[in-house]
Amino acid sequence: MNVRVYIPKYISDMGIEWSDRELVFLAFMLEVSYAEGWETAYYMHNTDFTRILGYHSLKVEAKLPKFRPAFKIAKLSDHTIRIQGKSPDKYFDGNIVRSELKLLTDYKAIAIWYYLAGHMVKGLDHMFSDHKDGKEIVYTHRTQGQYEASSRIQQQLEVLSDAPERD
Repeated sequence: MNVRVYIPKYISDMGIEWSDRELVFLAFMLEVSYAEGWETAYYMHNTDFTRILGYHSLKVEAKLPKFRPAFKIAKLSDHTIRIQGKSPDKYFDGNIVRSELKLLTDYKAIAIWYYLAGHMVKGLDHMFSDHKDGKEIVYTHRTQGQYEASSRIQQQLEVLSDAPERD
């Protein structure tokens, strides 16, 4: 199965080799930017960030430099990643960053994209909470009273993690 996602064109033109999971993250950030703006500061729970990208949480800091040409990105604590899009300059059409289609072939990346897309279809309002410097993106990180829903999501993601890799 193949799925196409839109990523920011200026990031595509940088010539960086992105994995399918990284393309999902870029596509997700593009969709989020349509609601809140590309240069808004977003705060994401480390668990959410690592689940989208498929990174081990201990390796996050080593992977962040790859994203720095496109984002101001930093690990603020063991729990928080700060992400802010850099100015796309000529690739900016008013409030919208121009985009380009990319092909996803990795089935885990496709599953994560569909999961995120399902939440985005409901409207992005339920995925954001206000932060003093921007917006906090919340999609798998749960509050104290939501552990039951969170454990169901965790079980679904574990099924994806246990599936064998495809060539």
